[in-house]
Amino acid sequence: MKRHKYTTTVFNDARRLFMLFVASLMCCLTTDCASAQQGNGTTTADDHTIMLLQPGTNGTMIDAKNVFTPEVKGATTVSDASLGQVLQFGDEANNGIRVKDDGKIDFSCGMTLDIWIHLEQPDEKTPNPGGSVFAKAGSFSTMIRDNSFDVKGYSFSIGSLSFPTVPVVTTTDTQYKTYPVGGTSFPGSEPLSGNRWVRITLTYDPAMKVARSWIDGKLFWTEYFSREEALPLQNNVNSALSFVAGMKNVRVGEIHVSNVARAIETLTPFETYVHALPYRKQSAVIIDHILSSDLPVNVVLQSGNKQLQKLSLTDAKRKVVFFDAPVSDGQYPLSIKATSNGKEVYSRVVNVYAGDDTRDPVRIDEKNRLVINGKPVFPLYVYHTFPEDVPLLAKLGFTLFSARYPNDVAFSLPTRDDKSIAIAKQFLDLAKVNDILMVANGGIFAHGGTNTQMNTKGNEALDDHPALGIWYGADEPGRNRIRQLQPGYAEAKQKITRPVLSVTNRFDHLETLGETADILGNDPYPIPNISFRYVADFTKASVKAVAGLKPVWTVIPQYQYTPSDNKRPTEQELRSMAYIAIASGAQGLGIYAWDDRNAITKKGWRTGDHPEDVRILETVIGELNKLQDVLIIPNSTRVLTLAPDNPAIHVAIKESGQDSYLFVANDSRGAQEATLSIADLQSVDGVDVHDASQKLSIRGGKVHLQLSPLGARIYQLSNIQEGG
Repeated sequence: MKRHKYTTTVFNDARRLFMLFVASLMCCLTTDCASAQQGNGTTTADDHTIMLLQPGTNGTMIDAKNVFTPEVKGATTVSDASLGQVLQFGDEANNGIRVKDDGKIDFSCGMTLDIWIHLEQPDEKTPNPGGSVFAKAGSFSTMIRDNSFDVKGYSFSIGSLSFPTVPVVTTTDTQYKTYPVGGTSFPGSEPLSGNRWVRITLTYDPAMKVARSWIDGKLFWTEYFSREEALPLQNNVNSALSFVAGMKNVRVGEIHVSNVARAIETLTPFETYVHALPYRKQSAVIIDHILSSDLPVNVVLQSGNKQLQKLSLTDAKRKVVFFDAPVSDGQYPLSIKATSNGKEVYSRVVNVYAGDDTRDPVRIDEKNRLVINGKPVFPLYVYHTFPEDVPLLAKLGFTLFSARYPNDVAFSLPTRDDKSIAIAKQFLDLAKVNDILMVANGGIFAHGGTNTQMNTKGNEALDDHPALGIWYGADEPGRNRIRQLQPGYAEAKQKITRPVLSVTNRFDHLETLGETADILGNDPYPIPNISFRYVADFTKASVKAVAGLKPVWTVIPQYQYTPSDNKRPTEQELRSMAYIAIASGAQGLGIYAWDDRNAITKKGWRTGDHPEDVRILETVIGELNKLQDVLIIPNSTRVLTLAPDNPAIHVAIKESGQDSYLFVANDSRGAQEATLSIADLQSVDGVDVHDASQKLSIRGGKVHLQLSPLGARIYQLSNIQEGG
């Protein structure tokens, strides 16, 4: 096949960017960078200070390092009772402090932005308009804004941190030409009050891939990033660094900018994620995000007076610690403590569910497969239906469906009161007749929001119905809600006999949400304008978040609410997303959504009203159903290598006894190719399971792959000869 010129150019550009990633990461891993990570909270200039800006006379800022000459607009110098000499900005529109880069700013090994700021507010009814605190075009943006519509006060938030992207092939003007899309955002503070000095600090560490915000010297937010490649913060030398740009009626004190991520107060030496594994009759703790500067650290896992595990951390590599629960049923308190040089540096206590769920009618087995009445299945789950469409969904080949609440605008049937429980039983009876299972939407708690009362009524009424598949724990919960879900999960598991699924649309929630469920779901929606690599990255990040201890299901889009919100995949797109997810480690797939009409007006999206969409589902879901015996085989750990490295191509092998299959999928909207090397295989023949005319021959452990745009194939392998 002749390689397309544009595809070649894009791929070569991606390779060059990848090499830059590696170079940047090597910088971040030098002794100098790593040793400064823990840093200090001083505002005194040191070797890692890029600039230390201090208020001067006549509305100026002076760099104590004598490197930069800040440009200040709209300020006067005034005396302040708390900080002494400060800058006062008035009502002018173009206020702010601007510092030209001139090639002197380097954030490749980290960043700390630290400012003292005072928002003036004349009265409660006239809030300060706030505005940009720190900004550098193409690097980062932050905001202080009035929070009066929520909680009275102001909030500091991170609008974006910009990391490297690679070019991708596009076929329409609206598709994003790079991947990933944009930066990342997260809240940086709880509400702040006006008319007082506040110290705001933002740090980013590219070696640990973590951003942190600090308010008045106290850690508020920690944001870990899950991408595999190096993540140096982007920095355009032609872009100026600005402070309080356009802000009015504010006072500014000292500003400290550093080229490392400083710890303003002492950080914990690692994070822990606790997992109940009742289908393995075990428990596990993942120790991750380990600070190398704090090593060695001694860790003890204990319940009451019983020591469960003891280990010493001597390197920063993530650890997964397995142990037998100290009780056979119910829940137990797990204490995690760490010491360094005889001093306690970490402590956490959490209640963990313990039980033997290996005999439940619907369970998860030791290979993370969903097992229904003793048979492993690759689940195909569709969201939202009214009773009349249950027979059709069963006929299309879905394993699971979630129910809608008739005559209520709610998307989901809550199963928390007598009325919804009675309707749920009707759904369950209908599901049993049609040989399909229902997902109970009531979740863990009796109410949403912040109420933590258990949904005991729904659990007891529905859990033993033979057509009940799983409980839906939470859908895209926020960080505070996730904290509530963990104890709720431990309590609910003592009452129910079905697995719990929770789903998130945020990479940064994967690790903590994984603690709260038996199945971790993710919902990347790349259609219509984002690279399909999003499906692969989200799925892989989910598998990594739970360290392969729990099954991961990926939810892909299939709906259209408005012409501008069109997420209806073509047959090729649906198949491509499905195979990319499977090759990336998904052990189940979801489709969102069958029927999201208003239950009263019957206006809105219903797949059944669109014959072409039904046909696409029938075709692709039908193919996946015919491959059940293949899909339930876990992905092999055999090493697969592409040369040259091509992130658009996703490959996986499934091996079970004499049966072996090679999955190949292209996330690009352009043709792609690369040579695949398979470890410990010498000679193999392959035939596409859907098109017998498509064959491949692996010789010397290698085969050259040529894939059409969004192409996906599954080859059944034969004549396998092992060998290097």
